[in-house]
Amino acid sequence: MTTLPLMESALLSTVARGMPEALVRIEIEPRPLIPARPLEPGEQYRFHFDMKKCIGCKCCVVACNEQNGNPAELNWRRVGEVEGGHYPFTQRHYLSMGCNHCLEPSCLIGCPVEAYTKDSKTGVVLHSADTCIGCQYCTWNCSYGVPQYNAERGVVAKCDMCHNRLSDGMAPACVAACPEGAIAVEIVNIAEWRRDYLTANAPGLPSADDSVSTTRITLPETLSPDTGRVDLHRVSLEHPHWPLVFMLVLTQLSVGAFAILWILDMLGRAALNLAAFASLGLAGASLAASTLHLGRPIYAWRALKGLRRSWLSRPRIRTRKASRAISISMAMNGVSKRAC
Repeated sequence: MTTLPLMESALLSTVARGMPEALVRIEIEPRPLIPARPLEPGEQYRFHFDMKKCIGCKCCVVACNEQNGNPAELNWRRVGEVEGGHYPFTQRHYLSMGCNHCLEPSCLIGCPVEAYTKDSKTGVVLHSADTCIGCQYCTWNCSYGVPQYNAERGVVAKCDMCHNRLSDGMAPACVAACPEGAIAVEIVNIAEWRRDYLTANAPGLPSADDSVSTTRITLPETLSPDTGRVDLHRVSLEHPHWPLVFMLVLTQLSVGAFAILWILDMLGRAALNLAAFASLGLAGASLAASTLHLGRPIYAWRALKGLRRSWLSRPRIRTRKASRAISISMAMNGVSKRAC
């Protein structure tokens, strides 16, 4: 087999030749990108990120977008910067993060339509765009900001560790694209990780206690203790969600008005049933308008599926029960007056 002349140069060596005095060392056989053995019971896949190797090139971001067909402004994997130290001994490092596929994913727990599932075989947290109604509550629940809202499609989406590629024996796009080998997929024992997940924490990230992140992060040995996010003090405006603002204000006004009208009616003042019904109608209209906050308002009824675990679903049930109780009470009040 013939080789290129450059490979025989004394200025360059491979791992097999083992010439420590060479200027450049190249691995002829690259490290495995995904585990070679299958998962065993009590295990799942996770990401490993080595901050010592990352150079901030964002090849992982580009590869992720190309793999999933996302626009440039919508990133399921992002690269942030952290810095620390004091002049002239300052440090700057990079932190590439996708989904952490947590053991207790807050996005799954808070979803009102059960669009999230945790795969029982691989541990990957999956999201169904067909089930999603675009309420964006998962984007608020996740302390890492992993779920991303796609305004064009009206749904949320996130990193799924390229589970289709994994099932075919291929590494995720971000792992395969990293030129420094800073990202890898590995196997973690769930019970052992629950007992000690300290290496999931890193400067610039929220505590792993929130959802028990499974991503293992290797930090530089000389990392400055005051290292933090570069954009920590950068403020950006969020979407105001006006339909929710109108819903909260008008429902509280209508409930207060209805309570006052009911008290006046009980005290024997003039019949105020019409005004009470108008107040109740205002509350109903404001609740109906709140569905405009959703990316897919036509599927708002799906929120009733998450009654047991989503705070978005419970107000809808309570509103229905309150409306029914109010209607019955006003009907009985009218009957008692006619009897007198």
